[in-house]
Amino acid sequence: MQKTMLLVLLLTCASAHALEWVHVVSSKTTEFLVDVSGIKVSGVIRQAWIKKVIKPLSVRDPDPRAHRWENEVLERNAFDCKEETWSNLAITVYYDDGTNQSLSAGTPQSDWQTIVPDSVFADVIRFVCEWKPK
Repeated sequence: MQKTMLLVLLLTCASAHALEWVHVVSSKTTEFLVDVSGIKVSGVIRQAWIKKVIKPLSVRDPDPRAHRWENEVLERNAFDCKEETWSNLAITVYYDDGTNQSLSAGTPQSDWQTIVPDSVFADVIRFVCEWKPK
């Protein structure tokens, strides 16, 4: 019985995906991290999970009826490293009251946005595009 439990535990741990969040840059209100273990490369297109950790009481929910503050935002983004554009694939906002909200995102083929030069997010995109897979 103990051998069976040990085998199940080993198989479970082996199949788990370990996230590896790396700090990239911070602004006045937000720290930006990238999960380097989940960066996917397909030619000039890269996909990555971006985590924005927001300082307490600095970014309010845009809904004027809501009385809550953003704590963290988790985004799956696609980056065209050649054209220097990006697109949201998935967005979830986590609030200080314990709730979260998944927001709709475009498709990579239809919703590409230009990277603003010299912005904090430009640093994030540069990091993702320059990342060398292990």
